[in-house]
Amino acid sequence: CGSPKTPEDVACAFVRALYRGDAAEATKFFHVPADARDADARDAEVKIAEAKISESAAQAKDSATKQGGLRDVSIMEPVAKEAVETGKCRARVKVAFGNGSSKVETAQLIKTEKGWLVTFGL
Repeated sequence: CGSPKTPEDVACAFVRALYRGDAAEATKFFHVPADARDADARDAEVKIAEAKISESAAQAKDSATKQGGLRDVSIMEPVAKEAVETGKCRARVKVAFGNGSSKVETAQLIKTEKGWLVTFGL
């Protein structure tokens, strides 16, 4: 996983940040839809998303610690070109731990004016 420009790279960067317990970094790769009725509603949605990401990051870091720490984060397979062209896709990310175990996470992504970002739904 390199610099986060492709959906695969963004998925890796998001998952890596979660398993490191870095909610602030993970939030950089997260999309909150702009369809909120007004600025206050959008701010509320952003706060809810940040709280969910913070909670997820704490849980993921705890899980990684119990499994010998985070060893590697890698993409399972490239996202299909057809999915990329639609602007919405899923990327499967393999998380490897220090004790030799691993887990597969699926990130849902959407292409925005800021590039590819992780989202909670498609």
